[in-house]
Amino acid sequence: MKPLVCILMMTALNAIGQNFSNADLEGNMGMSATPPDWFVVSSSDPVCQAYNNMAATPDVTGLQGPVPSLGITGAPYSGNSFVSGLISGIPGAHHQEGIRQTVNGLTPGKQYTISFYQAVVKQNNQLDPSGSWGVYVDNQLLEISIPSTSNLAFDDPSLLWEERSIPFIPTNSVHSIKFLPMDDDPSQLVPNESLRMGIDHLSLTLDSSHVYHDTICFGDLATIWSEGASQYHWIPLNDTGNVLGYDSILHVSPDSTSHYLCITNLDTNLATVTVLFPPTLELGEDHFICSGQSTVIHPDVYNAEAHHWSDGSSGYDLETTQNGQVWMIAENTCGTVQDSLWIHWDSLEYHDFGFDSVGCSYQKISLNAYFPHAWYEWSQGSFESSIIAEQSGDYWVEVGNACGSKIHEFRIDYQHCEILVEMPNVFTPDNDGINDHFVPIQLEHFKEYHLFILNRWGEVIFESFNINDGWDGKIKGQDANESVYFYKVDYTSFDGNNNSIQGSLTLVR
Repeated sequence: MKPLVCILMMTALNAIGQNFSNADLEGNMGMSATPPDWFVVSSSDPVCQAYNNMAATPDVTGLQGPVPSLGITGAPYSGNSFVSGLISGIPGAHHQEGIRQTVNGLTPGKQYTISFYQAVVKQNNQLDPSGSWGVYVDNQLLEISIPSTSNLAFDDPSLLWEERSIPFIPTNSVHSIKFLPMDDDPSQLVPNESLRMGIDHLSLTLDSSHVYHDTICFGDLATIWSEGASQYHWIPLNDTGNVLGYDSILHVSPDSTSHYLCITNLDTNLATVTVLFPPTLELGEDHFICSGQSTVIHPDVYNAEAHHWSDGSSGYDLETTQNGQVWMIAENTCGTVQDSLWIHWDSLEYHDFGFDSVGCSYQKISLNAYFPHAWYEWSQGSFESSIIAEQSGDYWVEVGNACGSKIHEFRIDYQHCEILVEMPNVFTPDNDGINDHFVPIQLEHFKEYHLFILNRWGEVIFESFNINDGWDGKIKGQDANESVYFYKVDYTSFDGNNNSIQGSLTLVR
């Protein structure tokens, strides 16, 4: 079987069935020009993002120009010229320069392969190092080619040409096939993120028979198959030495859109697994604005077929004066993702610091005036966001930011707080969850605490330094008898005075 594989591989890889006119894009070099038999994808075309026809017209390019000093030059893949086009600018002033040709005589339902060579063509103010070509059939995107990358200088005439192939099954005998430069990142701002791409040596090849393709979401299992032959060899298009299977059906799970050759005893077909990815979305950090001002949210969103904002709009960016939470949902065939952020008004007009307070003299009150992006000045001379109120008295703090400032006045009063002690006289350690431990009913404003439990002979049978650690009615691990016991509590106030309280308690089971 090996000779069969080799012969059919050579046949598949060397076959040329060109249906484009002037497929080498030969023409007179010039700005805003197209080669003979090729036409501009105008700004009125629904697939073109250009803001006017001048911004939609590409350039016929070669070693002599049209403008070598700007870098609009380069060696074609073949022949004397190629087409280069921009994708650059900002919404409202966007360039996207592509070409189109109407192809006749196609066989509906048969599989074709559109092949071409692409290269990154930089110029002095269009320096994005990577990009692709989008191939459209009529007004439908067929596929975006795998990006090419170039680290050459903008005025280097040598170009790194790479071949790209895209399968195509026509639905009519006549189709308009369009090629538009595509950026592989979301921004096309001049100069570092705008892009000039070159295209050359196009072909349209009819596959000899039909195979069945598949489209999956990332991570799913794809099924592609062929029929009508008695022998099958499946190999990846980009790794022809790797045989994946010998059955008519092949199951694969590629990480990206991939092409597979099915070599049979009759012919060779190209099957495609299109891999779709769920959308990704990140809105970024919260926004802080002054009351009445607006802010614009620029999301980082990829692979979305549609997106919706919390205000009901569906544009890419959102300009709002809203105060509160804003969210966006991005979705496509493979999933939905949501992200949110908060828009905060930095205005201090309605902010209440609420500092008026009464406290015990032993426990100083912390005053915190924090407000986002603010500066502070206290009546005591501090410029920090918080201070400790050391004594009773009147205080003020001025808090300000870019939206203005506000002075807040308040009073702090400290008073002497008496220690409050109350102990029970009965407890029932019967494990019913109620009154199972002998602990104080109330004990407040103390610094140190020491509980003793004594029997009728004055022997200490339990002690604790923790107010939450009470006697469980056991002596050396054994249940104590129902009887009268005695307690003593030594405690120290925050001003250093030592006190004690004692009494009797009855243990009841």
